[in-house]
Amino acid sequence: MQRAICVVLTFVVINYSFCQLNEGKKFFYYERYKSAQAALEKAVKESAKNAEAFYWLALTDLAQDKTAEAKAVIQNGLSTNTNHPLLLVALGHVSVLEDKNAAAQEYFTKALAATGAADKAAVLTAIGRANAEGNSKQGNPKYGVDMLKAAAQTDAKNPDIYVLMGICYLKIGIDKGGEAVEAFSSAIKTDPAYAGAYYRMGRIYLAQNNTVFMDEYYGKAIKADPGFAPVYLSLFNYYKERDIQKAIEYLDLYIKNTDAECDTYIFQADYFIRTGKLKESLDKLKVIEKSICKDEPRIKLLYAYNYNKMGDSLAAKENIESFLAAAKKEKILAMDYKLAAEVYSKFPEEENKIAAFYQQYIDKDSSKLNKISAMQACASLFYKFKKYKPAGEWYQKLIDNKEKASSTDYYYCGMAYYYAADYNASSKIFKTYGEKYPADWRAPAGSARSAARTDSAMVTWAAAPYYEKTIMLAGTDPAANKLLVEAYKYLFAYEYNGKKNKPAALGYLDKILAIDPNNADAIKYKGMINGSGN
Repeated sequence: MQRAICVVLTFVVINYSFCQLNEGKKFFYYERYKSAQAALEKAVKESAKNAEAFYWLALTDLAQDKTAEAKAVIQNGLSTNTNHPLLLVALGHVSVLEDKNAAAQEYFTKALAATGAADKAAVLTAIGRANAEGNSKQGNPKYGVDMLKAAAQTDAKNPDIYVLMGICYLKIGIDKGGEAVEAFSSAIKTDPAYAGAYYRMGRIYLAQNNTVFMDEYYGKAIKADPGFAPVYLSLFNYYKERDIQKAIEYLDLYIKNTDAECDTYIFQADYFIRTGKLKESLDKLKVIEKSICKDEPRIKLLYAYNYNKMGDSLAAKENIESFLAAAKKEKILAMDYKLAAEVYSKFPEEENKIAAFYQQYIDKDSSKLNKISAMQACASLFYKFKKYKPAGEWYQKLIDNKEKASSTDYYYCGMAYYYAADYNASSKIFKTYGEKYPADWRAPAGSARSAARTDSAMVTWAAAPYYEKTIMLAGTDPAANKLLVEAYKYLFAYEYNGKKNKPAALGYLDKILAIDPNNADAIKYKGMINGSGN
């Protein structure tokens, strides 16, 4: 009888452990990591043989940037579950995030060799999950796709497999967007109530600035599962720059459906900034700074936002520097680099850092429209600062990345190189400008200026045909008057000194005086020529 009771009690303990495991996995899916950790710690405490619980507890630590803790959890799990394939995959997962791709692959290979038929789908899925993590240089997303396809053959009704597959496709590159959409669609077909798949679809359209489809799929995610907090956070981040009333509604829903952690307090401080309540935001940050969240780097980021809006550039710069120094690189968002660029733009001497921050923003942001906007902002800023060489380079980058660069893009690019005294580069830009916009008189005018600088001794008179074309295209456009005077002066010198054609030379002086009757040079030269009789 005593033995029978022991067996029953053991079953209850094991059953309780697996109940906690399932609860922890559910919280992990909702990105409620504090709750997930509490449940999973209970699971491993109740049953040291529950290797899957150790695996998910390690993932929960990794999601909270607790790498050391995750490693300790894995080692504890291996002490009672020697060479368990899921825990070997967990070691590979850590290696991926530590940029140790070769070591990660060894762990995955070892895990597969140790996997039995019963665990095959779970292990293949775990390998896919590990390779879906991190940036494009971390792990092997193509290998991840292969593993997930194999997992789907064994466990075709698991929507998580298809979601991870879609993430791996996106990690491979933008050209795999179609395959990613197909994978997320498969997850939805497998389980129409799986909010995470709709959410991922919405994120694709968010990256494309397609608000209509973003709202559609985010709306479907909420309808499928109103408790899925990540969608509310994404909507808050999107609308906080566009519609603050919508943003606060989504923030309230996020806070309602997630664990109270540092992030929720920080989002509240962020909200105060967006509504212009800068004092309230600073007060909130000071409270957070004295709490258990005192080491959270994003506190410094929000201080930077605050001070930037208040016009205190030095304080903003100090705080953005502190944030960038303390935050893990993979946790720095595109918009954070954008703020850094804006803050540093108050300091023209920080030319290299401004360019670096704009480039990091461009590299991190997935929206082509946002990338183009950043290139435009950086190019315009350097032009304003009269830092013409980098201005030309950024305008060139803008032209190279736009589907169709405007005439203004070409003009400022060419003029930036011209003012930087890189006349070969300016000549090339103005030549292309003229080919793209043959009716625009600014193109041959730029070519003329570049040619004139290259032939400063006026030996070949290389600028003459360009100035003649400028005059032809400009016609009587008043906006071209200043440039026309410049063209007439050059052609006067060309006719008088180069071709020895006095009547033609005097004709150009008359054209100058028709635009500017008091032009001192034209009056002087006309008097000299007529007075000399030559």
